[in-house]
Amino acid sequence: MNSIRWQPFREAKFRQDCSSIELTKNGSDEVTYQGPGELWQEDDRTLVFKCCCHDETGSAIGDIFRETAALQPGKLLPRGAFYSFHVVTADGEEWSTEDISLNRGYSTITGQLVVSGNSGRSNRCGMFSLH
Repeated sequence: MNSIRWQPFREAKFRQDCSSIELTKNGSDEVTYQGPGELWQEDDRTLVFKCCCHDETGSAIGDIFRETAALQPGKLLPRGAFYSFHVVTADGEEWSTEDISLNRGYSTITGQLVVSGNSGRSNRCGMFSLH
């Protein structure tokens, strides 16, 4: 990657459309959430992503409630509550990281599931790998 491509990072202005974002729950081999989205850099230099997924099975809203109900106040989150992240940008670059905590929202009208998160929530101190 040349220095011109890194200029947006130095200026905290990185923004990239993504053709594919895949999120896989820790301990699973199957992709949990997948869809197009966006990856961008906040003013504090954390990387943030947003993925728009279609809920093919109609079970996403129930899954969200079950996972949230299983969390215990005052306890550390179990490793299974985190996800690995793999993205392919519109220009073909691949990024990945592990142990991301997610925010999930759901529209019952459109059946659209929106999954987001940021590198600041990663147990690995926001380390993204560029492939």
